[in-house]
Amino acid sequence: MNKTRIRGGTTTVQVTETTTLTYDKIRGDEPATTGFKAHHRLTFTVQPDGTWKLTALRSSDRAPRRSTSPSPRRL
Repeated sequence: MNKTRIRGGTTTVQVTETTTLTYDKIRGDEPATTGFKAHHRLTFTVQPDGTWKLTALRSSDRAPRRSTSPSPRRL
């Protein structure tokens, strides 16, 4: 979690996802690991019963999206 902002009944959280993939050595020339970091903005909205619900999830990376990246969406 990098940053949190609360305004009324909405909370926005900025997070960094760190993913590392580890390879089995099948042929012997595979790298040991590979990985990436991605930045996301999550929006939570308070519900009438007082609980928080994730209502939006967006990429906050400044680079162009990869062709395999999902489009920003509302939940």
